[in-house]
Amino acid sequence: MQDLAKEKVQARPLWQPLHSQAIFKKSFSYKIEVSTKLYDMALSLPSSVGLLAKEQDKVISIIKGN
Repeated sequence: MQDLAKEKVQARPLWQPLHSQAIFKKSFSYKIEVSTKLYDMALSLPSSVGLLAKEQDKVISIIKGN
């Protein structure tokens, strides 16, 4: 996310899983592991119907480390 920010590309973590949010801490939930792993390692990348091919290429290049 820091590499993207340096290049003025907005990215953010995935939405926090509901079962881990403070308001739901005392609520019943099953043992949910996949969503926590995804939250820890995934990013929401720019996505828009108006995203140009060159903008997509820029994001891909940054992620690949080129």
